[in-house]
Amino acid sequence: MRLRILWELIWVGVPIGLFSGLEIGFFLVITFWMGTLGTEVLAAHQVVFQTIVVVFMVPLGISYATTVRVGQWLGQRSRIGIQQAAWVSMSITTVFMVGVSIAFLLFPKQIVGIYLDVHNPENAAIVAIALPLLIIAAIAQVLDGFQKAVYGSLQGLQDTQIPMLLNVLGYWGVGLSVGYILGFWFNLGSIGLWIGQSMAIATVAGLFTWRFRKLIAHQTLN
Repeated sequence: MRLRILWELIWVGVPIGLFSGLEIGFFLVITFWMGTLGTEVLAAHQVVFQTIVVVFMVPLGISYATTVRVGQWLGQRSRIGIQQAAWVSMSITTVFMVGVSIAFLLFPKQIVGIYLDVHNPENAAIVAIALPLLIIAAIAQVLDGFQKAVYGSLQGLQDTQIPMLLNVLGYWGVGLSVGYILGFWFNLGSIGLWIGQSMAIATVAGLFTWRFRKLIAHQTLN
């Protein structure tokens, strides 16, 4: 009995660890590519990326709560409960991220100013690069928060293997390909890499939503 439970934990848990590793690895590759474009580009990227990482802690925490709530309703075999828990999570996350995105679009210099003196001429190149990246981030982070809420729902349904594969397709397949092509082939530089990163997030959000809807439709629940 204990071995069976241990195997179930491994079956569900190991893909979650691999998922996190693959996701972090993707952003590390993007950061490495940014570094090849110059010190100012890397600095601007880190300013924007660190900002969205801090904001992302809110949808990340909501996704953990979603996993628990969906898991509880799964144990009670209630399709309605699962759907309500999932959609409440997605709605709260989306509203929050939209609010933050609006703040990013309205106060871009003030946000960059948290890290740098935007009035210092020595920082002018970094600020000029960071501002358009912040606009792209403002749009992408809404989908990023949404996909994390959906992923929390999938975890609650104990579906972790397929999302891990979808992660590879979205981030490493679409994201790196589009980012590299736009960034280096079309010479869009940091903007191209951020567009690729955003395309990856959008792809993963769509794939996770498709997966969740498919599971709900085929679940034998009350």
